[in-house]
Amino acid sequence: MLGLNFPEMSLFLQIIGLIILLYSIFKIHSIKLKKDELTNHTRLSALAFILVSITVVYMIQSAYFLFEAWRFGVILPTYTLLLPIHALLGLITIVYAILFFLNKWKWKSRKYMRLNASLWILTFFSGFTFYWFMYM
Repeated sequence: MLGLNFPEMSLFLQIIGLIILLYSIFKIHSIKLKKDELTNHTRLSALAFILVSITVVYMIQSAYFLFEAWRFGVILPTYTLLLPIHALLGLITIVYAILFFLNKWKWKSRKYMRLNASLWILTFFSGFTFYWFMYM
């Protein structure tokens, strides 16, 4: 696909997912809430979540290889602090998003959706920083 290797494809899907998420957030803020606009917002957010979820498979494999390298004494400078933070933020963000998409919370509101979007953006930028140190 476009001559991309797995890290580049993962980053590409995450960037597209982030753009879709930000578009759905800004679109919902620029209009008065109507049922069909809210449905479009939900669909766009779900699409962004699915795109990013696809990349988790690659990230699990990469984390396993980094853990194995660490186990044998190879420690990367960025691995020691940034990767665990990114992994924790990512796990919290994914669980939080799953709960929203399954609609399991009675107190689902904009405040908590903004918190999830903020977590997603923090996770993205911590992952992008890690990617930058590893592959650039």
